[in-house]
Amino acid sequence: MGYFVKAKQEKAIWLQKAKDMEGLLNVSSEDVKLQVHIIELDESDLKLIHAFKDTIEPQVEDIVDSFYVTILQVPELKEIINKHSTVEKLRKTLISHMLSLFNGVIDDQFVELRKKVAKTHYRIGLQPRWYPSGFQSVQNFLQKLVFEHSKNGEEQQMLISAIGKKLNLEQQLVLEAYEAENVRVRENQ
Repeated sequence: MGYFVKAKQEKAIWLQKAKDMEGLLNVSSEDVKLQVHIIELDESDLKLIHAFKDTIEPQVEDIVDSFYVTILQVPELKEIINKHSTVEKLRKTLISHMLSLFNGVIDDQFVELRKKVAKTHYRIGLQPRWYPSGFQSVQNFLQKLVFEHSKNGEEQQMLISAIGKKLNLEQQLVLEAYEAENVRVRENQ
């Protein structure tokens, strides 16, 4: 006679920590509010992401290194980096940028920074297709961290969803601002 024993579900550490975290969703743009609504990103997601920042901080250099290993495989991207900057300078900027993704805040400053990123990418001739491509390596790394640092299935799903939503919004804002810059330049010509 056999018995099936259901494995005990591990405790949800990050969900518990998220209860005490700050999460701020405060943007003035109606368009951004709609984008946030459509992807179902809310303050509970931001709180969970903020709670997980403790795991991200010691790993952020590895995340950034993984990103650059991926994009430097593309000759066009390597050429753009070498022409306009250095990997070391860009690493510092991306480290700061990555940590800001986990501060639990989406506000007008968050939106403006993404517009600035888009304008820089446009100015140096970085094609918009590379932005989501590069961020996929970041998302893959972050998912790996979720599975390493949470053993609770529900929590893993919620973390991956929340991180995915924030990265999705990030990409939407940058690509939209890139296109707006493209239109602005064409109209000025």
